Amino acid sequence: MSDQTIKETAVHDGVIKEVLNTAAQFAGVGRKVDQLKENASHLVEDGINDAKRMVKRGRYAAKDLFEDTAHMIKHDPFRSVGVTFGIGFGLGAILGLLVAYKSKTSS
Repeated sequence: MSDQTIKETAVHDGVIKEVLNTAAQFAGVGRKVDQLKENASHLVEDGINDAKRMVKRGRYAAKDLFEDTAHMIKHDPFRSVGVTFGIGFGLGAILGLLVAYKSKTSS
């Protein structure tokens, strides 16, 4: 083999090695992208499951509150009427003051 042929073969082998290294790097990047997509998918699924769990807990809490209120009304009806009257009277007084203030400032 001549020196020229040996040099061409060495250059050719070097180019092939570079191409193979580049292909291996692209394959590694592809694997990382797939792994990131999978991780993102898992995070979304976990978020959805957490949201469903919180909605379910909220429903249970609302149901418990409703049942406790019903029990309190049955157990002590006069107190329940008094509390309701007090809340209604307070809200009415606040609304009355706001309406009076607004009509006084607009005149």
